[in-house]
Amino acid sequence: MSALGAPLFTVLGLSAHNQQVGHADDGETVSVGSRTLRVNRAISGDWPGAFHAYLEGQGVGMPMFLVGDNGSIEDPAQQPEVADTFLQAMHTGVGLGNAVLAALPQAEELPFGPIVGDSIEFFVPLENNLFYAAGAAGLFGDRQLYTAGQPTGRVGNEVLSGATVIDVGRTAAPRSSGGIVPGARGRQPVGYRGGELPGDPTDPIDRHNPEVPAWHARARHRVEVGLANDLLGYLIPAWGWGD
Repeated sequence: MSALGAPLFTVLGLSAHNQQVGHADDGETVSVGSRTLRVNRAISGDWPGAFHAYLEGQGVGMPMFLVGDNGSIEDPAQQPEVADTFLQAMHTGVGLGNAVLAALPQAEELPFGPIVGDSIEFFVPLENNLFYAAGAAGLFGDRQLYTAGQPTGRVGNEVLSGATVIDVGRTAAPRSSGGIVPGARGRQPVGYRGGELPGDPTDPIDRHNPEVPAWHARARHRVEVGLANDLLGYLIPAWGWGD
């Protein structure tokens, strides 16, 4: 809130992709080898763009969407769905905007507090042979690989990544470098498949989930932010890998 009590911004934190327009088949036909593909050439803000446009100017300050744990979560869709993907994205954004407006009267007012940000960088072991080959082929663009913490160009066994946390009064927003599968946040039994793979959902395996930033947040409220920093990739718990 400003000194006059007006909202400065309103944030929607939602575990969801935003790719309704991205999956649309409304582009041009191209040939790739022996295959004929339809490529979507549109540039769109998808439903987050519609969400922002709908709420802007409605007394909520700047509307913002922050993606949460979207590693295995698909798009929300306003019902009933329509065939036009651009129109569907608009309906979904407006529907989510109305949900936010309906929730605002029940919002809890938090006392003023300091705003502090912190970030760390760390090296992640590279254990995927396809990633080794992709790095050597230059498919990572300007991003280089590392060995023993030292830059080694296209050949190496580590990547440099990072994590960030922003404290806003009594609210903490841990930011993770990738698309987090919700179970990796500790919302499913650690060391278990959690029913995402065929077979017995209680079948234990001998690998456990790594610790995640939200476990260490001290704030009363925690808003987890995915797809942040350098977008390392999908962050999947041990039980999410196939045999």
